[in-house]
Amino acid sequence: MRDEKFNEIYIQPLHIIYGDEYEKIKSATLNFSNVFDKIEIGRPSLFNNKDYFDAIEALKYQLPKIEDNSSIVLMGHGTTHHENSAYFQLEYVARKMGLKIFIWQLLNLFLKSQTLLLI
Repeated sequence: MRDEKFNEIYIQPLHIIYGDEYEKIKSATLNFSNVFDKIEIGRPSLFNNKDYFDAIEALKYQLPKIEDNSSIVLMGHGTTHHENSAYFQLEYVARKMGLKIFIWQLLNLFLKSQTLLLI
């Protein structure tokens, strides 16, 4: 890009949470800070508390009507990064906004199944 005379670079990752993958992009971006006049990276979709409410507000129009005896399960891949708590916060906000949603992470399901196998 430098050879093509780009001086300013703006990167917007498509990550939902600030996790390992986002940190890798952020770290890689630092390697080019002396190559360009300006290089910036945008934040993930769920960055501050308001983002969670906005996401659930948008999501509720995409979900089918939930009957009284039903719930919806949403799946995420999960992470060992401390930002895995974002899944729990999203579920909390959904419940606070009146949606019967469970948010599960594949990583946690895998770890729980491994624990069960060990017992």
